[in-house]
Amino acid sequence: MDLRRRTNAGFVINETSDHILVHCAYAKETWWVAASVMNCNCSFSDEEISLRDWWTKLTKLQPRERRKGLNILFMLVIWSIWKERNARLFNQCSSTTQELLQRIKSDIDLWVMAGARCLDSGRISQIKS
Repeated sequence: MDLRRRTNAGFVINETSDHILVHCAYAKETWWVAASVMNCNCSFSDEEISLRDWWTKLTKLQPRERRKGLNILFMLVIWSIWKERNARLFNQCSSTTQELLQRIKSDIDLWVMAGARCLDSGRISQIKS
């Protein structure tokens, strides 16, 4: 997906969903913390690979018993990053990485309360408020 947006300085830049969800510094920091507290291996390369290829690579780094929890975490993180992107673009309001991680933590807590045992909310509580 190619998204064009105009910066405050009037420049038009192209954004791709791959860049927004994986490769920008904000996304990388969010992924790094979320994956780390779940004890998941997470790596980024210098080359910009597609979200799908990155996800496939990330999944293969995990032991089989962690993959289901990581799949749920993956969906929660990309959805949260996408909503943050839209808030910035359409509402001109932004959150820090820590604020975004707190929202992800809240979503994970809801999933755990609903029975998602594959997410260990005890580890997620390590995300600083």
